[in-house]
Amino acid sequence: MSGAANVKSVDAIRYFAAAVVAFQEEARLCLSMMDSQLRQVLFWLERDRPNFWKREIENCMREMTDARVRLHQCRMRRLGDFRPSCIEEVKDLEKTKADMEFAQKQVPNVKRWLAEASHEGNEYHGRASQLIQLIER
Repeated sequence: MSGAANVKSVDAIRYFAAAVVAFQEEARLCLSMMDSQLRQVLFWLERDRPNFWKREIENCMREMTDARVRLHQCRMRRLGDFRPSCIEEVKDLEKTKADMEFAQKQVPNVKRWLAEASHEGNEYHGRASQLIQLIER
């Protein structure tokens, strides 16, 4: 790149300089928005989701207790020699158990996704810092 630019118009240089400034501003804005979105995702994974799944597990425990009580009450009911089958109560209990298992599986998933997102965020920051330096030049 030791050759001359061979520019014939000063106006072309002015337009180019204005375009470079506009690009710098837009690039800074985009990088700022990306950084903000990354922080939001990390906050969501670090603070919001663990609390959400903790509350879900507690709700599932309450629902499971209620389902067990309803099943027990159904099994204790008798109308003469007739004993109800309690199919709905059994299904409700099975559903609450499945919901509980699902919620419990989400806790390690959130931890894994937080670790992966943090790693990818660090990768992004490393690469974005190079772009920021180029933009500032």
